[in-house]
Amino acid sequence: MTATQTEPVLNQEEIDTFWSQGYLVIRGVLTREEARHFAHLILDLLPRDLSIPEHWEAFDGRFKPFNTPGNQTFDGPEFVPLYQNERLYAVMAQLLESPRLLVRDGSLAITMRNDTPHESELSQDLHLDPAVPEEVDEFLFTPEEVEMGGCFYFTDVESHGGGIHVVPGGHHIVEKEARAVPRGRQLYDKWRNIPHLKTV
Repeated sequence: MTATQTEPVLNQEEIDTFWSQGYLVIRGVLTREEARHFAHLILDLLPRDLSIPEHWEAFDGRFKPFNTPGNQTFDGPEFVPLYQNERLYAVMAQLLESPRLLVRDGSLAITMRNDTPHESELSQDLHLDPAVPEEVDEFLFTPEEVEMGGCFYFTDVESHGGGIHVVPGGHHIVEKEARAVPRGRQLYDKWRNIPHLKTV
């Protein structure tokens, strides 16, 4: 199947949910066997004695592996099937209404169990990862500017159990605040640290 032949995989309710809430859970992208395979590949990156390499990031129960210093992308042959997942690609193509997509980031975040005394504490500050050049002061708010993140879960995650935290409808909040002031792209340290939104 070529990119121009990508078939729709979402129904209209799922599409509406995504644009309303800002996220969508896609089930069955990987089989449980495949998920176990890739989970083992990722866990094998961790040194057995947990002596984390200096060029990695490690904080509050979260390990951020770096392939080489300054390079967080893992795109070796063993990880290529994740980049080429046809179902996930078809979902992105349908939502962005274009089969010509660029995959630019293959970073990994390994989150170990992280019990904290306060539910509001996160292992990372709430933030956006917009690819807009940092010197640009305003978002364009056009489909061409939209960047979507496809995140694989290789283990089951309980409610409030870690992993990716999302803010339902958060993209609407960001747009409203960014439109309301000059240089809205520069708010909150270029949206790297959003202090007031509630996560679920």
